[in-house]
Amino acid sequence: MRPPAIRCFGLSKQYNSVMAVQGVELAVGHGEKLVLLGPSGCGKTTLLRLIAGFEIPDAGTLAVGGELVAAPDFSLAPEKRRVGMVVQDYALFPHLDVRGNVSYGIRRLPDRDERVRQVLELVGLTGMERRMPHELSGGEQQRVALARALAPRPAVVLLDEPFSNLDTALRARVRAEVRQILTDAGATSIFVTHDQEEALFLADRIAVMAEGAIQQVDTPEGIFHSPATPFVAKFMGVADFLSASVAGDVLETELGMLPRPEETGPGSHVQVMVRPDDIVIYPDEGGGGVVIERVFQGAHYLYRVRLPSGSVVHSLRQHYQVYDVGSAVAARIDPGHRLTCFVDGQLRTIPLM
Repeated sequence: MRPPAIRCFGLSKQYNSVMAVQGVELAVGHGEKLVLLGPSGCGKTTLLRLIAGFEIPDAGTLAVGGELVAAPDFSLAPEKRRVGMVVQDYALFPHLDVRGNVSYGIRRLPDRDERVRQVLELVGLTGMERRMPHELSGGEQQRVALARALAPRPAVVLLDEPFSNLDTALRARVRAEVRQILTDAGATSIFVTHDQEEALFLADRIAVMAEGAIQQVDTPEGIFHSPATPFVAKFMGVADFLSASVAGDVLETELGMLPRPEETGPGSHVQVMVRPDDIVIYPDEGGGGVVIERVFQGAHYLYRVRLPSGSVVHSLRQHYQVYDVGSAVAARIDPGHRLTCFVDGQLRTIPLM
């Protein structure tokens, strides 16, 4: 059986009293696009640096393509790991043209010229070999950096916040281009980002990190719809939690009744996760809800509504459904899909209504 492209086993790294990475277990398949996602300081960049060889682990092991490259008493040099890297500012050599930048790491290859031609064609920069970095747009510089990382035929390409220097419109276009380039190249890649939308777009799988540990690894759909912990649920977008009590075959919540998951009983502590598109609001003087915030998002409004209990939920409504702050409204759950809840801290799925 072919070993994974990357295999981390119990990987840990500590700086003084801070455990930056703790006990990471992770396998990345060949050709897979994995995104390390989490807030600033969660350990994702440290984990990337451990894989690249810029840091030595305090515990655990790391293998690339089945070959051990790092352990507490052993660390293979970064240039010998068959790992390519694209950093935030691209780190292009300002005195070298596009061809010089791309060929820098493969100067000793006998087929260097052909390989440069191949990767420039792959990233769509054919004919721009003699351009200098300052003559390129941000997106073009990004593609040069990617071509340089791909040129040595690495086992894995690491990308650390690769789109953070681009404006919003350009970022969307370039990340689509980069994803397609990596797919066309059949490259294994690991991205680092704190941008949830970016992670959902780029990833075959997402690894959500917090406080140096991986909270959950799953497909974008699995992470979003079936978060393993309340932290993952809230980090992957706006999420509210409604307390629920078991009454026969249903769960009673402040916003209505839901089918009861089989694993619940009369004494279960249940928290139902709802996202803004799961909550419907409508004018009702006796509904008990009050609009406390309205945020215009173009095609939608995002409302914050205080319920009679004092709890606050979010509701995403069409742009023509306009309610002023202070409006009296009623709210109800109308998801149109299965919901997720946590029963005594364990993830459960609520059947369709």
